[in-house]
Amino acid sequence: MKKLVLLISVLACYCAAQAQVVTKIYQYKSGTYTDLETTDYQYKGAWYEANIRFGFEIQNGSTALPAGEKIIVKLNPFNDPDEYEYTLNAALGAGETVKLNELTTFAFGNYDNALRVIDERTKEGTVCATVLSTTTLGDLSKGNNSDKCVTFKIINATAIDDATLSNVTIYPTMVSDNLNINNVENANISVYALNGQLINKVENANGNVSIDMSNCAAGMYMVKIQSDNNVRIEKIQVR
Repeated sequence: MKKLVLLISVLACYCAAQAQVVTKIYQYKSGTYTDLETTDYQYKGAWYEANIRFGFEIQNGSTALPAGEKIIVKLNPFNDPDEYEYTLNAALGAGETVKLNELTTFAFGNYDNALRVIDERTKEGTVCATVLSTTTLGDLSKGNNSDKCVTFKIINATAIDDATLSNVTIYPTMVSDNLNINNVENANISVYALNGQLINKVENANGNVSIDMSNCAAGMYMVKIQSDNNVRIEKIQVR
């Protein structure tokens, strides 16, 4: 029995030595990895338009992995776990690190209920990642234990009320029939539900615009006014 226990302990240590771990989590964009522990994620536009692609730094264990090796990473973005498969383009030696980026883009609007509101322009999210398995070593059986978690701020860098759009008036904020938008100039106006669905759009608007909201379900909506590179975003409520 003692020999069996010792053998199990040795095997456990051996598996731990082989394991790959996520050591860093990044924001990945256009070939650039930005460490989420040191830099907050910033975006421009309405909240439902905010999205991010995550990148990871993975440190190999004590066994070299060949090119073509597949690594399965479990990502927990705001309590909605997914698993992603990566194929190594080159061999990865013992103890070496490799950067990989998540294959799809996460829309933060889908996780709105899981994010903490800091202020009008800022929310806070947490993402965790772990290596589940590789082709060579199989299931590492980490379960729900994450290698790495990062909590970061998600900041809307768009001016809430850009100076060039400061003369635009939007009323009423509690809408039952028509939404009025006055003093626009060569602007595109879009109305969205909070789930990102486009409700109405007016292009190249000038002067005063009236949008019929009478057929919309009660709830919160976002109004986006864009003129050239200037954007203004306001919330309205349909009752």
